Amino acid sequence: MANNDLNTTQYGHASDPLVPMQVFLPSSIAMRLMDLSTLTERDQNFFIIAALVEKIDYLEDLYISMAFENPPLSWSIDAVL
Repeated sequence: MANNDLNTTQYGHASDPLVPMQVFLPSSIAMRLMDLSTLTERDQNFFIIAALVEKIDYLEDLYISMAFENPPLSWSIDAVL
């Protein structure tokens, strides 16, 4: 499926083009994503974008608030979820 399969009203506008990025996923997550994509006949990018859109506000708020409380050099994802 082409990138235009993404719901532009939910994930942005046509004037906000998609930017290629490389993501390394654990194999178990990658397999689930492939299975979901095959089952639904939707592009894997659709589900990656949907997951990011759903969680990005939460992660921004969490990490920014943690940075002001006690700024360590870095946090692991396990420490905040």
